Amino acid sequence: MIKLSVCPLTVVIDIVILGDVLSGVCFVGLWDSQSMLRFIIVPYTIYLVVGIIFLIMGFISMIRIRSERRKAGAKTDSFDGFMIRIGTDTTNPKPEPPSIFPMIAYFSGIFSVLYIVPAAGLVGLYIFEYQHLDRWLTQWQEDVCRDPVLMKEWQVPCRHPGIQSPFRLDPRPPMWLFMLKYVMIFLVAMFSGTWVWCKKTALTWRHAYVRLFGIYDPRSDV
Repeated sequence: MIKLSVCPLTVVIDIVILGDVLSGVCFVGLWDSQSMLRFIIVPYTIYLVVGIIFLIMGFISMIRIRSERRKAGAKTDSFDGFMIRIGTDTTNPKPEPPSIFPMIAYFSGIFSVLYIVPAAGLVGLYIFEYQHLDRWLTQWQEDVCRDPVLMKEWQVPCRHPGIQSPFRLDPRPPMWLFMLKYVMIFLVAMFSGTWVWCKKTALTWRHAYVRLFGIYDPRSDV
């Protein structure tokens, strides 16, 4: 709720939404390092840490429930599959899987790994960009203000005197950083959507459709 209400409202009030020159998508903190820190890095880090904590708590609870069900003599096949899907199953007495992918699914969990790794990588890329953003913008300004064509287009003044830019020998922003950032954003969204859009979600929407429009579908009761 905080992420969906407070942060967007603060962003709109502070007017920190800008257009990305590479992707053309409106985003926050593109030209201001402090906005990136306040509205991107800090919230993303908090959400990621809190999510990992709840994920670990859920694993512990599921392991306890699974142990109790086994002691009671109940079948845990479907429960085992759900645990492997979302996280670590440390109490499964089955032998170690021989291939790499089942090993990852068994020890780390499919969903937790596929979501946490891109999300953590995205936070790391934002931190790297935050550390160099002010230097990159100053470097860009000094280069543009000395270019006769770009100077007329952007109307950017020079902060430092001289014919040559004092930052001409500094490394330019790496393109791989921004490309990797877009890939990480896509992966986080893709794996989240893959987790949400399952058979149970489709059945839930079917029930909602039946209730809203009053159309009875026998398949919705299955």
